[in-house]
Amino acid sequence: MTRRFVVLPLLAVLAGCAGSDDEVARPCPDITVLADAAAMTRFAPGAGQDLTDVEFEAQITDVLSRCDYSGDPEDHDLAVLVALTPVITASRGPANTGQVATLDYFVSVVDQSKTVLNKQQFSMDIVFPENRSRVVVRDEDPLVTVQIPLQTVGSAGAYRLYVGLQLSEAELDYSRRRSGSVK
Repeated sequence: MTRRFVVLPLLAVLAGCAGSDDEVARPCPDITVLADAAAMTRFAPGAGQDLTDVEFEAQITDVLSRCDYSGDPEDHDLAVLVALTPVITASRGPANTGQVATLDYFVSVVDQSKTVLNKQQFSMDIVFPENRSRVVVRDEDPLVTVQIPLQTVGSAGAYRLYVGLQLSEAELDYSRRRSGSVK
């Protein structure tokens, strides 16, 4: 099963794109990790904010992706399908009494005017094997796919996908203070 979300409703079902080796590469939307939502520290509920209160820390270190086209602009059903998976490095803190950390991340689609067309949130369990406090994981079960309808083949470059960790207000404030972006 694949996680999907459609930027605009009522699109035709995507079919795989097959192309010749001579075909010119088609543009794909840029994918950016949102700076303020790239890393997080989660503290145990009701605890303070010192080192012993940390449940886990996580950071999006990469986003693996590919895009495929389907449809035909002449039939008004052209679309680009972007499949992506964030790569997350996580460290288990002293307050994490189990071996699992649960976090949420989001994928947003924006147009050239930076209008958010769609935002979806996904949950992910990070399992720390015994005797390991740091892991690098990818959320591939299932992959996140984003379908964007297009007017022309070249218009895929007019869209941008933002990926980030879904932070609470307190987590965002802590992250900004820690990075020095808030004085």
